[in-house]
Amino acid sequence: MELTVNELSRIGFVLMDEGLYQGTRILSEKYVKEACGIRQMNREGGYGYFVWKYQDGFRISGKWGQRCYIFPSRGLMVTYLAHMEEDSGQLADCMWEMIGDCEH
Repeated sequence: MELTVNELSRIGFVLMDEGLYQGTRILSEKYVKEACGIRQMNREGGYGYFVWKYQDGFRISGKWGQRCYIFPSRGLMVTYLAHMEEDSGQLADCMWEMIGDCEH
């Protein structure tokens, strides 16, 4: 799947707003909770329906550094597209530096 930052962000907004997109329901709240909930445990905290548990939120991850981090309790979403090796934490480190959270 190839998405632009805008397209990936739209998916993130739907998940962050529990199935609504610009005020219109396109997914049920139940489905979003299941998709973003932990269906399978892993070393990172859990995995839903193509959505990874991430700290106090969750993330959508594509290959080589395509990411959408969603923090509903903070009302915050960060999306970026890159071409980086999977285990490189450079962009995530930069994200945390920019949003000012030292406890990542």
